[in-house]
Amino acid sequence: MEVINITNLPPVNKEPLVLCLGQFDGLHRGHQYLLEQARQLLELDDTLAVWSFNLHPPVMKEEDKIGLSLLTPVAERRNLLVSYGVKKLYEGPSFIDPAEFSLETFVLEQAALLNVRQIVVGETFCVGNESASSVEMLQQLCNQIGTPVTVVPAIKYDGRAISSTTIREQVKAGQVGLANELLGRHYTIQGIVAHGNKIGRTLGFPTANLDHIDDYVEPSPGVYMGMTEIYDSKNDRMESWKCLISAGYRPTVGGKTYKVEAYLLDYSGDLYGQTISVSFVERLRGEIRFPSLDALIVQMHEDERKAREAFGMPTTRSVPVDSPL
Repeated sequence: MEVINITNLPPVNKEPLVLCLGQFDGLHRGHQYLLEQARQLLELDDTLAVWSFNLHPPVMKEEDKIGLSLLTPVAERRNLLVSYGVKKLYEGPSFIDPAEFSLETFVLEQAALLNVRQIVVGETFCVGNESASSVEMLQQLCNQIGTPVTVVPAIKYDGRAISSTTIREQVKAGQVGLANELLGRHYTIQGIVAHGNKIGRTLGFPTANLDHIDDYVEPSPGVYMGMTEIYDSKNDRMESWKCLISAGYRPTVGGKTYKVEAYLLDYSGDLYGQTISVSFVERLRGEIRFPSLDALIVQMHEDERKAREAFGMPTTRSVPVDSPL
């Protein structure tokens, strides 16, 4: 997939495009349906393209960043778009204030350079400081450049249109089961395994501590069942491991910052420095401050028992407790 970063005007494009518009955070079921409909509009020489609006400020205060965390940061979003057949991605410029975005400028000055045969948007399309009238305004502007607009009906769940905002709220609330239903896949965080204080290993639960995950929406503190994907370079394939995920602040051991750690069931190996993906399947419980480490260990064994039972795994471990993970 070709990625074009836009700072002002895009380069002139000669190949005919079917262009989908939106922010596409999460690539949820609604986005997937929109891309599916766009593929059906492709003619012989057409290219499926996406213009992803970025209305988040390029620089922001740390306290403001929480509200702008993403379901799929840039790299993950790009990978998902490739898997859905997108051949060209335009990543729009960032705006200090969404009110600075002009749909008129986008259509008449930017899209007009791209040889767009068809623009495709969802019925809830809304960008910048516009209201629900964004679709109607888009159609009016595209008439001026002779480009038809296809409006795709929203995919609904429980009577409401699926949206990235709703899914972010569900993840923050720990409702990963519902978030997964709306996404059409498990909510996943990808990070690099970093050295921690190795408390998990001391307690008999060696964990992979994920670093470089600040851009992701943080699931509510607690313990989750999940899946971990690891790239096996020796055999050139991905390995999947069932796991327990601890997300939160680790109050029993004096933790101060939010962390995501994965305990891979029956895994033995050194993952330090590797990039892994951790998917949240189901929440087992909230985060608890235990009166002692012994009480924490008892609960961790109970968490593991429940997870193994739910996964249909043997209740006893097949790897030694002192795994180097």
